[in-house]
Amino acid sequence: MSAVMGRGGMPRQASLAERDVADLCSYLRIERRQFERDQDRYFAALSALLRFHEITVPAETVDAATFRAAVREFQRSVGLEPDGIPGEKTLWELNYSWAMANRLGLVSVELDGADGAQGPRAEPGHGRVAVQVRADMARALGAWQSELLAAGVPLVSDAHGRRRATDEDAFEQPGAAVHLAGLAVDLDPITGMTEQGPIDPEDQPYTITKEGTGWRVWARSWAGTDVQLSAISWASGASCVRQVEGRFLDLTTIAARHGMSPVAPGPGFPTRYQDAAWWHFQYHAGLVPWLSQLGCEVLRLKTNSETALRTNRLLWAERHRIFCCSRHGWGTSLLSTARAELEPQA
Repeated sequence: MSAVMGRGGMPRQASLAERDVADLCSYLRIERRQFERDQDRYFAALSALLRFHEITVPAETVDAATFRAAVREFQRSVGLEPDGIPGEKTLWELNYSWAMANRLGLVSVELDGADGAQGPRAEPGHGRVAVQVRADMARALGAWQSELLAAGVPLVSDAHGRRRATDEDAFEQPGAAVHLAGLAVDLDPITGMTEQGPIDPEDQPYTITKEGTGWRVWARSWAGTDVQLSAISWASGASCVRQVEGRFLDLTTIAARHGMSPVAPGPGFPTRYQDAAWWHFQYHAGLVPWLSQLGCEVLRLKTNSETALRTNRLLWAERHRIFCCSRHGWGTSLLSTARAELEPQA
């Protein structure tokens, strides 16, 4: 039997699936090609949430052709408009109870401190600084550190990165909100790029280069590759490029193998060095693009409570934000308008 054809000669079922995905991408304000990169992971995670709520999922996971009907069934069960799009309110109903049933604790990971961590003369492995991250990230962070230590490269942190649900400045810097969920680590900002820190630029363990709209972090190592780098330097509110040569290891690529990624600088850079954020790495493997929500990820951490979340007026108002969503999203940029939106009107 021949398939029922829709417009343009496309089978009707495929045509409807394309329309449904197009509607989802329109809601998220992302391009179809962006969605395609992570759609398998997205649908697998969405299926797990639906099953948690005892919604029937066809086959192993929902897909482009079946997700909308399953989401509609869930929306009807919780009294939401059954449009079939997993938007902010629908995701909150899906994520909240799952997050509270699958909470994780904080784990300390011993990293290097800035003392003595100077370029090729660095002595890694001293473990002078304890950083606290969520349990799943702790395993990845430890593996990243072990791979670097084997190449003689220190992983230097300032240990001040993690934020709490009561912190009113949670959105002041790029990627800061991810710290609330215990899913980010900051290298020490004095260990690269800046010419105004206590470590001479020639002795800093990290070299920073431009990579698209973000950064790539390098370190000198016998295990690296001979390269010439266009290193970014910063001083007195301005940045410049200087050429450096040597044997370098690509820390950013190694971090990606362990599920971690950097963020782009904030709009205040280069005027404000704290907006450079080259030092910020977040555990993207612990978050699902277009599905993980800020408030639920914060609550999933055992050390955070809903009482604390509600106490932070700004954070509670932004709890529905969807990870990597271009529409009212979180995790990749400053929430620059959020505070203004919440200011009381005169």
